[in-house]
Amino acid sequence: MSNNTEQIQSRAGCLRTAGTGAALIALVAVLVFSIGCIASSNPGADVPPAQVTTVPVTSSAPSHQIVSGKGVDPSKIVIATPLAVPGTGVFIRVNYPGAFTGTYSVNGTSHNVQDSGYRLYPIEDPAGVVTATFKKSEGSRKQNLTVEIWENGKLINSGMSPEPYGRVIVSSQV
Repeated sequence: MSNNTEQIQSRAGCLRTAGTGAALIALVAVLVFSIGCIASSNPGADVPPAQVTTVPVTSSAPSHQIVSGKGVDPSKIVIATPLAVPGTGVFIRVNYPGAFTGTYSVNGTSHNVQDSGYRLYPIEDPAGVVTATFKKSEGSRKQNLTVEIWENGKLINSGMSPEPYGRVIVSSQV
């Protein structure tokens, strides 16, 4: 009986050794695979730089363009930006990317406007009261219609409307 017991214990020891050996082989295989992956990643290899596309910015008419769909040529995209006001003179500046109509006047002389985008209207022979009335030609709530009166580089009056077909009236003595 002790002979049978010794044989069973001997076989159990072999199985334990074989199981440990198989686990050790699997561990070595994982390590070799991992080291191979890290080495093949070639960290010193040249990586091509990201491509950058430059889009020219313009404020000439039309001052905005709606772009949709795929494959749009970036050179056709126009980015609207508010116009700088000169340091001398009197100006009406209208900031709205969409279509608008309006009237501006000084001392009873009126000018009717139907336009779109960011616009700057010089006032000829400014003396007296300047009045500007502008209205959105569309029902957009996404953008504000802003109308400003500038004198010698300083903002002297402004008004704004976010409403669809919103109207702005501003007036100031110059």
